[in-house]
Amino acid sequence: IDKDSKRLKQAEEFGADVYLCSENLDSFVQLALEEVKHEGFDVDIAACSNVTAFEQSILLGAKGGFINLFGGIRKKAKDTVMFPSNFVHYRQISIGGTFSSSKKHHKTALNYLSSGKIQTDYLITHKFSLSDFNDAINVVSSGDGFKVIIEP
Repeated sequence: IDKDSKRLKQAEEFGADVYLCSENLDSFVQLALEEVKHEGFDVDIAACSNVTAFEQSILLGAKGGFINLFGGIRKKAKDTVMFPSNFVHYRQISIGGTFSSSKKHHKTALNYLSSGKIQTDYLITHKFSLSDFNDAINVVSSGDGFKVIIEP
């Protein structure tokens, strides 16, 4: 699920079963639940910095599901997440957060990347030299790039 239809189109190369645009945050929950016959999702990772998306993600939880709020809200912004407590209670949903990583996590990730266990080449849409730094910033700002690399 992404709010940017252009980035969602880029993500279609990743091989997921379903892609939903959340430009209209009121309807994407219903569309997502229809995809799983209204049973909800066992694991839902809200990897963004949007309180409304966090609230909507909680409503996607299946019975016994886990919702991970993986994205900090900028300082001085509203960061209170509201949800129906009976929904969480009766569905026995767990809500947690994830922040940062350790040297061990980085080492494990680097081992996966260097061994080829995780392929990332398809994530990189643009490469720029350091002298083309401004062009790289423009691609990122426009949303045209998925992952942009600047090589010295």
